[in-house]
Amino acid sequence: MSDTLKNALRGDALESLKLNSGYKVLINEIIYPLYKDAIILLEDKEDAEARATIKALKHIVGRIDDQINLGKQSREEYKQELHKHTQNTPE
Repeated sequence: MSDTLKNALRGDALESLKLNSGYKVLINEIIYPLYKDAIILLEDKEDAEARATIKALKHIVGRIDDQINLGKQSREEYKQELHKHTQNTPE
């Protein structure tokens, strides 16, 4: 399996996760409250742990979005490769 196809499949899987109701629970009921609490703590006390929590949460959510975007791009590249291959195959 090519890296392009692997990236496309990973992106598809993450996108379907993001559309799943469980992802919304994860974001709305777990990550967002942690983020909100960390922001309040950071504003009140300049807490290093709160800063690390915010950074980690942003990184996780950003990484998921980046992988979805890479997957979409890879899916298009894979379609183009497949199209080229089918055009170059003698009948």
